[in-house]
Amino acid sequence: MHPTYHSQSMQWLLRAPLIVAGASFAIGTALLLYFLSDPHFESIMPIGLCFVVLAFFVNSVVFTSLIICGFIFKEYQKEIFTRAGLLLVNIPIAALYVYIVFNSDPFIL
Repeated sequence: MHPTYHSQSMQWLLRAPLIVAGASFAIGTALLLYFLSDPHFESIMPIGLCFVVLAFFVNSVVFTSLIICGFIFKEYQKEIFTRAGLLLVNIPIAALYVYIVFNSDPFIL
């Protein structure tokens, strides 16, 4: 494999979890804020639930792929596993958001 190609591929591999984690966080936060600010919040709940399921699936696929790549590309293993760990940060955040949705009354921002 040509070194430049490997370098570009590795850059994408290391950038992908940042994009996925950031997008999951941003969209989840936007949905939560909309839920809390909308007096007719029931309409957003199915969308939020679908997002949580989709985000869980996408994050799981990316996480699993990173773990596999970490064992394949041993010279980048530490960096890859660190980025995989970043995806795990979204789990407690998502749990907190779900807790807020099911245990609070929405308020007007």
